[in-house]
Amino acid sequence: MKKPEALPDPLRAENLRGPFYSTTITPHLSMPGSSTSFSRADLLDMERERYAEVIALRSLLNSSITINQLPNELLAEILLHVRSGDLSTLRWLNLLLVCRHWFYVIATTPSFWSFLPFYNNANLLRTGLARSKGTSVDVSCSHTFGDDAFLSETFALIQPHTTRLRSLKFECHSPEAALRLHNFFGSHSMPRLQKLKLRLLSRAQPMQPPLPLQQFPDLQQVDLVGFYIPPSPSFLQQLRVVDYTENFMRTGSDVAALVNMVRNLVNVEELRLARAASRASANVAIVDVASPAEGRVTLHNLRSLRMIMETPIIRQLLSNIVVPPTSRVMLTANYPRDHPDLPSILQMLPHDKTICLPVLSQLVSATVKIYYDLRGLEVTGLTSLLSDDGFGPQNLDFICSAVSMDTSQVRTAVDVMDALRAMEDAVKLQALTIKCHTISVFGAAWQACFHAHPMLCDLTLRIRLDELDMNSAEHVMQQLDPDDGDEQITSGDTVPGPNLMFLRLRGPWRITENLLAITKECLENRRRRLGRQQALTELSMEVCGFLGMDTFMREKKAFEEELSHLVGSVRLHLQPDST
Repeated sequence: MKKPEALPDPLRAENLRGPFYSTTITPHLSMPGSSTSFSRADLLDMERERYAEVIALRSLLNSSITINQLPNELLAEILLHVRSGDLSTLRWLNLLLVCRHWFYVIATTPSFWSFLPFYNNANLLRTGLARSKGTSVDVSCSHTFGDDAFLSETFALIQPHTTRLRSLKFECHSPEAALRLHNFFGSHSMPRLQKLKLRLLSRAQPMQPPLPLQQFPDLQQVDLVGFYIPPSPSFLQQLRVVDYTENFMRTGSDVAALVNMVRNLVNVEELRLARAASRASANVAIVDVASPAEGRVTLHNLRSLRMIMETPIIRQLLSNIVVPPTSRVMLTANYPRDHPDLPSILQMLPHDKTICLPVLSQLVSATVKIYYDLRGLEVTGLTSLLSDDGFGPQNLDFICSAVSMDTSQVRTAVDVMDALRAMEDAVKLQALTIKCHTISVFGAAWQACFHAHPMLCDLTLRIRLDELDMNSAEHVMQQLDPDDGDEQITSGDTVPGPNLMFLRLRGPWRITENLLAITKECLENRRRRLGRQQALTELSMEVCGFLGMDTFMREKKAFEEELSHLVGSVRLHLQPDST
């Protein structure tokens, strides 16, 4: 039996002509088909036009030319684009194995050898420095265990090319290797160096590399762990990005040196300060010895500030600077396990906190979180509200957290109030979310919070059920009642949270016998005091699943019927993953 003739593949046949370069009608156009308003000639013209557009597009994209037929310059640009996604993994080196032509293009293109990472083997460094041909290079040595022979080989390779180093990274694990780096930087000039990253991954006393301005005139980014930043004011003023980890702060003079360094970073744009090793007994003592500087320095160009230190040191640093309100701020205080006190956010902020952190007075949305499995709390603030879908502008401007690994002490309502007092100057606050324990909700002075934030319109309380059986939902509604609670705060026409329109109670809230009556009375009093048709726009509550579905449906119907004239939308639903 004769095999059917294979149809030509238009994508593979190079001599295949387009069907409309001649007047021959293609078979599929000559076959009878459905009636149409276009004549055969019109259809032929339309298909010729479309085919001409495809040919023009193929010519524009060079799709008819194989990649190896491209000019070497264009092929190099394509391969550089492929390489740009995974510089650190060195997967682009596999391109050398494709063919001899690719090997030649890559080997003779200096741009391919501008980033040279190596790990205890200097072969790539040797090859890359030879093939980069005078262009600026980035050298990264990820691991050195103090091998003198390897360090000597590395320094010998880099020494002739120090004038074209753009960035340099070294990680060492011994004081001896740090000393070799110290001597190397002190004896070589690097006029093109823009970024320097040195990490001493050891508990030994740090070394201070001499980085005088005349040797590093273009240096703008430093990332140092275990190395001291030189105290030269002129050098500090040229830095734009500083990531500095202080491991050995033992005396008051060390704190004073750190404060003086931060005060001289007048042009810094990103600043990260951390301290790895600490002891609670010595922190307060060394800060007390450090004399505070006169006046504050405004870091006008600062876009991001992050501090991970003990609360006294953070407070000392904030007392000497002013952070622009547009900066992203993240403050983290890590408490040792044996610290006698509970972590507190107020301990890290100066008394005049809005002077050093003006963003505190501009927050419109905030979240207070009490950690469940740690001794700690966190405050997150935004200067713009999220959209309805939760994906709007998320300009994170303030994070302040204090965490300890000791779980022996239970968080109380004092923690919530401390976090709220840290935001007491946020008079523009409109949305507040609190994630805490039931005991924290029951003991917090909510009316004082409502009085401090009169523009609050959205309140979400997400609780974690404690072993204590407390009617926390009733307590919240009583605090919102203008005819109940502290007479000094609710006297006259004052209403707690007069602009509150959305109240969401998330978590295993308990429905008690008096909850509906207390809620209805509270909402009626608020509506009467405020002179509005409705007390709230939305009241949403999650309840415990162990009520049973029948009991839940009865309670839901009762809430909706009794509160429909007081609330625009009443939503009562079971806690997720409950039956």
